[in-house]
Amino acid sequence: MYEPSGDGYETPRGLREVIPNQTGYSQYREFTVHTGGVISTLQDIKLPDTAGGYVYSNPDWSPLLANRTIYWRTMGDLLELSEVSLNFNLLRNRVFYKFQDSPLLDGISVHESWGHVIILVPTVASVHRLCFPHPTKMAQGSSHTDEDGVMSILSEASVATARDYEYQMSFPSTTPLPHLAASYYTQQDESIFVYCNNQGLLTCVKMGQMRGMTFVSQLSNPSNYLGRVWTSLTSRNTENRDQPYSIVITPVGGTLMLVAVCKDHKVRLWNLESGDCVTACDLVQFLPDSGKQMVQGSQHHQISIVKQQDKTEKTVVCAYLCFQHHSQFLTLSISHRAGQLEVKPQDVTFCPDFDLVGYSATSRGIAACWTNSEGETIVRRSVKGGGAAWENVSLIDTEPNLELVESADSSEDADADPREIYLNALFAPGVFKAATLAKTIGIFRRNLESVDELVGGCSSWDQLKTEVVSAVEAEIQNNLSDYEVTDEDYLEISRAAWAGFYSCATQYRAAGLQPMGLVTSPGENTILIVRKDILTWCRPVEALEQVVISGGAGLTAQVFSDVPPLSDAPALANDVLNLLLASGMVGKLLSGSTRKSFREDVFQQQAPDLVSRKLASKILADQQQPGIIDQILCRIQQVHDLPKSMEVVLYCLELDKGSISKGELDLEKLYTTDQPMPRVFASELGISLVAESLRQQVESRLHLAQQLLIMQYILRDCGAKARLSPSVLDAVLSTFLPRTTVMVHCYSILSWLTQVAVSRPASCLEDMNVRQMAALRVQDKLGAVLYSNNERNTSLLELFLKGPGRVVRLAVGEAIGDDCWTRSLPPLINMTAQLLWPRCASPTFLKFLLRSCQHLVVQNYCRLLSTWCEWHPYVRQFLLGTALLNMGEEEKALDLFISAAAGVPQDGFLAEDILDLHGTDPDDLIVQYFLKVIILLEQFPCPDLVISLAETAIAKCPEDHKDRATLSYILFSYHLKLAHNEDAYVAMMSNPDQSRRKDSLRQFLVTLFDRGELSELAGYPYTDMIDEVENIIESRARSADLSVNNYYDFLYSFHVTRQNFRKAAQVMFERGHRLGTELCNLDGLKKQVQSYLSCINCLHLVNKKYQWLIKKLPTISESPKRYHDGEEKEQLKSLGFEVVELEQIRKELVLSQSRLKLTVTANSTSGGMAVSPGLTPAETVGFLTTANLYLLAVQICQEFNLPIVGVAEALTTKAVRLSTAKAQDKSAAWQWLAENRPGGVDGQSECAVTATWNLVKHIVQTNEKPRETVLHRVVTTRLFSLGVDLPPWLVAGYKKRDAAELIRLFHAQGKLEAASDLAIEYLEAVMGKGGEYFGLETSLMSNKRPAWVPWTVLDRLFLELTENVATPAFSNALKRLESTVEKYLTTVERVSRDMLANRA
Repeated sequence: MYEPSGDGYETPRGLREVIPNQTGYSQYREFTVHTGGVISTLQDIKLPDTAGGYVYSNPDWSPLLANRTIYWRTMGDLLELSEVSLNFNLLRNRVFYKFQDSPLLDGISVHESWGHVIILVPTVASVHRLCFPHPTKMAQGSSHTDEDGVMSILSEASVATARDYEYQMSFPSTTPLPHLAASYYTQQDESIFVYCNNQGLLTCVKMGQMRGMTFVSQLSNPSNYLGRVWTSLTSRNTENRDQPYSIVITPVGGTLMLVAVCKDHKVRLWNLESGDCVTACDLVQFLPDSGKQMVQGSQHHQISIVKQQDKTEKTVVCAYLCFQHHSQFLTLSISHRAGQLEVKPQDVTFCPDFDLVGYSATSRGIAACWTNSEGETIVRRSVKGGGAAWENVSLIDTEPNLELVESADSSEDADADPREIYLNALFAPGVFKAATLAKTIGIFRRNLESVDELVGGCSSWDQLKTEVVSAVEAEIQNNLSDYEVTDEDYLEISRAAWAGFYSCATQYRAAGLQPMGLVTSPGENTILIVRKDILTWCRPVEALEQVVISGGAGLTAQVFSDVPPLSDAPALANDVLNLLLASGMVGKLLSGSTRKSFREDVFQQQAPDLVSRKLASKILADQQQPGIIDQILCRIQQVHDLPKSMEVVLYCLELDKGSISKGELDLEKLYTTDQPMPRVFASELGISLVAESLRQQVESRLHLAQQLLIMQYILRDCGAKARLSPSVLDAVLSTFLPRTTVMVHCYSILSWLTQVAVSRPASCLEDMNVRQMAALRVQDKLGAVLYSNNERNTSLLELFLKGPGRVVRLAVGEAIGDDCWTRSLPPLINMTAQLLWPRCASPTFLKFLLRSCQHLVVQNYCRLLSTWCEWHPYVRQFLLGTALLNMGEEEKALDLFISAAAGVPQDGFLAEDILDLHGTDPDDLIVQYFLKVIILLEQFPCPDLVISLAETAIAKCPEDHKDRATLSYILFSYHLKLAHNEDAYVAMMSNPDQSRRKDSLRQFLVTLFDRGELSELAGYPYTDMIDEVENIIESRARSADLSVNNYYDFLYSFHVTRQNFRKAAQVMFERGHRLGTELCNLDGLKKQVQSYLSCINCLHLVNKKYQWLIKKLPTISESPKRYHDGEEKEQLKSLGFEVVELEQIRKELVLSQSRLKLTVTANSTSGGMAVSPGLTPAETVGFLTTANLYLLAVQICQEFNLPIVGVAEALTTKAVRLSTAKAQDKSAAWQWLAENRPGGVDGQSECAVTATWNLVKHIVQTNEKPRETVLHRVVTTRLFSLGVDLPPWLVAGYKKRDAAELIRLFHAQGKLEAASDLAIEYLEAVMGKGGEYFGLETSLMSNKRPAWVPWTVLDRLFLELTENVATPAFSNALKRLESTVEKYLTTVERVSRDMLANRA
């Protein structure tokens, strides 16, 4: 691919038509303009549909104006205006004006003037001046960025645009309506329109700058020079020989002139200022047939202005003269000379006898478009000064993918699915427009009214494809006559339905490809063809491509004048041309199906040399054209130096020596974010044009490579006949044949890449791809992959050029001062091809594939290169691995990732360019690679693959590598995630980093705790990490919620298993202590009791010297983290530690058990009670007493040395009230009596009252200390207060302990008789009668100890009785007491004397 030399058509370089991708839904706006026309106007006049265009003048070489064109189409009374740019995306760039009932004339012109773009529109009934802002003016205040696009000048179009400056024409009813028009815009802002009807009447309309300033005048009779005064008086020729066939307006020497070519083969000029016809010149005199009688042909003569790049004084026009026998273009110069107008011929160019569609003449030459009798389009251009020389323009085929769809009907592919074949053809990128497919669907559904709804309803090509399949399937079902058909019949019907749909779509496409006009510019080496539905550009082709597409017809060795190896070697150039002609002759022997078969065989990874050998044998065996082989060999014999010629051809084909392919030019280094990107061919239309141009060049080169390969095998078999020496034949077979085979491979890949279609992935897949690239840390220097906003069928190449591939524009730069079609387009194509070249040293395309999210494309790309390409194999393995990974084939992806690791040390392309790995140590690079792949795998649900890859990485990682700990940790974490506990433990213990090992241990412990695998967790030895295990679990235990905390249980079992009972006791004690303050519920109490029991049990298993624990005292009563001023504390203050002995723990156990019993009882009786943390023993006793748990309350009192009087008093009250209670309450009392069974004795054989009093008796008698009467006194006092008699056991017990106190209590309660009786009994017991009932060991005897009598109590009793002697009972008691006292005193006196006697 070489940049062409020269700047004009003088260089023998042909053009080739390119169709950019215009398949998307085109948005437009439509306005209706009422011009005063009537419906009959449309019926009276029939005008052909026309088209034209205008290329902006760009003297400053602004990218905004370069490659920017306004074009129009007229269809009856409908005008379509569009603005396109190959450099910028134009927004709101299409508008339709419907001039109501007023057909448009072919005289539309566009002009630039003082910051505005003026479009002059003549219709049959009106003239209009449409004024739009100039692009440079709009760009100054635009808010859109270059990437978003710029606003088109048509974005401000409206009905008012066409109505602001208009004039409605009125013609006499006797005058025919005009059928010709011309328009011009002067420097004085005056719009000039000239109408012409079929009688030759010319009407001039001058529309001034101000509204309403419009003047209409009639131009003079062209046959009379006396002026318009004689126009009405002069009778016109009945044949109208002077009738203008075509008119244009142009300034000549400062005077505005109307130039017309007339029916009599003359050119006439009118001065539009005076209205006079000033010149008439016979054109036949300038032709080679001068002097002959020329007869008008099938078409009228036409005339147009020759566009010139440099402004000159001369005005040049080009007339198309159509005669009966031949037609020609005549170029004329018009100038003033000696005050007279002079018309001189410049050039005559004969043209083919076809129907002229349109032509455009510039200072470079003439470009014209014809259609032949078969409806085929022919476009040619003339070479400047070439006489009758024309160059053909290679046009596109109206039946695309013909080779592809032919396979659906071939016998070889009889079993192929026609649906797949035709869908691939219908939805190939850039072929069928969405509107075309929608029309075809409407035809198949027999409902054309739904086409607009279908176009608007299908928001994507996937939906449109679904509609196509639905329409064809419905047609298939309609053609099925039976319910049951064979597979062969169904395939035949299906094939016919799909073929019908494709044929209909192709016909619609062919109708849309009908040419309507063309546009050229003197400063550009291109032709814009305006077709009915689309636009196409004709680009200049390189030498090699021109020879291939033309077959060498009419070419000489001069075609290689700009090819470096041939420019200075004409003999070698002639040899190369003969070689290419011979290969072209071989290509003509290959049918379309054969070429398709060749392509498919290579795609299916068959060796091209084997395929070519078979085709060569088939050609040699073909006897139908025996002379063809001789012609080929004859042409080969004309090649004097065959090896050198083949070397040159392969040199031109191979892209390995390009600056990008060799790595000499690093495009990424050229790119900076602050540097504006060149805009040449940067719009979506321009990108598509570059992509399609590259596809065409690749296809041409692929055909050439295939033809060369087949020809080389023909030479192998016919070398002697071709008179080739053995050395030459050996060079062909040993050197050039392998290289040609590689070229077929390479260009097959490029051909596939330029045609493969892509669709935008789902947003979730795009997000996943972004995460994967972030995980791999792939730099996004050239920007992300950008999908098109408008829904169009996009190819992979377009996607690449829109994204990272746009960097080639930096190397090309803006085309300033030169034609971008010859300066910019060829290098753009060449550099893009180098980026796609399989042996390219730049990673741009492979990075694009990695980021494109086109996984199926990546798979096919890697598959096509896998069997032959030795360049970058490891990168392709990595790419294929990522693609398979995203498509759910993780195992295959893992194998590829591991295989690609072998190339990391030796393939800098993968290590540095793709994955950005740094370092020189091979082991270090491999470890970095594995870490990145592991991070990539972590984005997918495949932990088993991560484990496998981590194990492989560890096996290849040196022992002292810094990332070995990371790999071990990854292996551990994923083993742990999959519950491979043994493997996780091994991986954890093998981690060389102590900090990582500790982190792993923490994760290991917590995870197994959460899973409940405590027994397995406790069974691991942990070797040197026992302390860390304890610390971690203790920390987790202290920080976790106690309601779900099983860390203490594990610690307990962990220590018990290792017979560390003291630590086990410490753990349980801490847990019990925390439970008492933090978990205040029934479960907490149960766990607390269990904890204290376990603690006590463990302490009993250790030496008595160590039956104590340490309890940490709480922090002081202030903020634990900050001072009063808010500053953070460095250390927490503690009150120290406290030693807790076994007895204290036992007391805590008893208290906890009591609280538990209290809570359980309360929940079962009163519906529950709140369990408050930190209850004191006294408070607990109170709650137990309230809950009727008297024995438990007594136990607490005994453990904590608390008085039992409250319990005894409460129980006594309960017994008294129960004695008088109802039978129902007495029965209910058994519930709490069951909890108060002394010694476990079941008292339900008694009544509840008796059992209660027995309980009182048990508590009083059991818990009353010797020589004390506290409980007796409390019970007695309580009974007295309740008015209840003392039970016998209480009196008997009290008498034994303190009879005097009992007398005093009787006395205090007013029971004088009982007090008297007790006093009498006591005195008699002292005297020796019944002393055992009062606990007296001896009686009043001389040889015993002295007896004690409570005289104070008796004196008070005497006094009280004396005062109440009036009462008979008291009087009797007093007498008895006095008698007993006298008796006692007598006995005392006697005993005293005996004692004295005995002592004496």
